[in-house]
Amino acid sequence: MMTNHIAFYRFCSAVRRKGALVLCLTLCTLGLGFAQDPKPTIITFDVPGAGPGAGGLNGTFPVDINPAGVITGWYGVNPGINGFVRDRDGNFTPIPLPVIPYGINARGVITGAYVTFSATVPDDHGFVRDPDGTFTTFDVTGAASGQVCGTIPVSINEAGTISGYWCDSDYVYHGFVRDKDGWIRSFDAPHAGTKSGQGTFPNDPDGINPAGTISGYLVDAAGVEHGFVRDRDGRITEYDAPHAGTESGQGTYGVAINPAGMITGAYLDKNYVYHGFVRDPDGRITEFDGPDAGTLPYQGTGGSGINPSGVITGNCMHQNGVDHGIVRYPDGRIIEFDAHEASNGEAIFYTVGQSINPAGEITGYALDVSGFFHGFLLIP
Repeated sequence: MMTNHIAFYRFCSAVRRKGALVLCLTLCTLGLGFAQDPKPTIITFDVPGAGPGAGGLNGTFPVDINPAGVITGWYGVNPGINGFVRDRDGNFTPIPLPVIPYGINARGVITGAYVTFSATVPDDHGFVRDPDGTFTTFDVTGAASGQVCGTIPVSINEAGTISGYWCDSDYVYHGFVRDKDGWIRSFDAPHAGTKSGQGTFPNDPDGINPAGTISGYLVDAAGVEHGFVRDRDGRITEYDAPHAGTESGQGTYGVAINPAGMITGAYLDKNYVYHGFVRDPDGRITEFDGPDAGTLPYQGTGGSGINPSGVITGNCMHQNGVDHGIVRYPDGRIIEFDAHEASNGEAIFYTVGQSINPAGEITGYALDVSGFFHGFLLIP
């Protein structure tokens, strides 16, 4: 999903909770990609100047790719981070503010969080960045200040509607939606808990579709997670995968949503093992696992992206603790893939996919054996 950038850690924590496999991967769309070419091209890349960042997260971290092949994300700059934009030709534009870009839409508009400080405590605020570099900043009314909390936008659709979450002074989380004119509405899932760390979490870069329908999850009063979907009129439907666990820290994590309203994500079962799922618009849920998914606690399979044709991306952690990207086709076939060499020639330890565009191009990051992260672009 960096020194003093607490939002980053919250984002990573949320993603691990929803899939617990780091971040996730996708491939192939509209019948293209692996179905015809089992050996896609994977190009690894580094933002110029990327280096040590906060928390030992060193290197380049892409998070989203739009239909034109433009990628956004962040990279380590000691002792913090910068954002970046990578165009289709491989040219980089830095965003030299303490920003965490999350989502980019078809027009190249980016949303995410930026950090200011109250004394030594970071505050998170929302931003929108136009393709010409113009920034607009915003906060949800009621968002806490000076408490390692604030406003976290995570996804933006073609119309410029943004979804995300915010934290109040009691560390309770709430969802929000912001239209292109700047009007913001906060919302809570009906059974969201009201204690610290509980609440409503729309938290994926692909979590809002063109119709303005939002996918996410909630943490209830008992600490159990449940998926939700919110339509543009504000109606919220909660749901659970059939075999999701019911103890605190277990449950269902709704993640990405496609134009038809299909949702993918992951659930944690009673043994704390992860499994992927796809939820049809009519509410039917199909569970799935990668072919070599591990069965130890916090291993397994998670879905993180779904394209218009219903192809799901995610990743699969094996019994040895190594993550591999997966693509799941509508007929249930699942294929794994890996990046094999970093841009500096180092061998890759694991591969993590983040986002897929309509052409089936994937962006994500790969960890090399020296502990450095590199971005990648997969071209089917």
